[in-house]
Amino acid sequence: MTAILPRSGGAPAPLIYVIEDDAAIAKLVVTALHEFGFATEAFGNGATVLRRLRTERPDLCIVDLGLPDMDGIELVRAIAELSTAASTCASRACAARLRATRRTPRSSRRCMVPGTCSRLQ
Repeated sequence: MTAILPRSGGAPAPLIYVIEDDAAIAKLVVTALHEFGFATEAFGNGATVLRRLRTERPDLCIVDLGLPDMDGIELVRAIAELSTAASTCASRACAARLRATRRTPRSSRRCMVPGTCSRLQ
């Protein structure tokens, strides 16, 4: 479900996709983003967000690395492949969230794939 919040001046709020399979974490992230005035849409797996990207492009994606159907890095790469201009999710920004159990130098390097601008801890 997308929540569109008006910005000052009547323009729609920037849209952020939250791709997280843990419902409690997704709710926490979505709530925090709403408090800062962002519109959000949450997804529990990679396949659903890839289908959605065919019809709507967000301003930012926040991607969990441990998704049930694919690795978060695979998803970021797939988003980058779908992207063409600066109006797409991966070319504007894509953030990958590391779970505490995956904080290793190797997983940190893997976050910095093409299309990933930052890593959130």
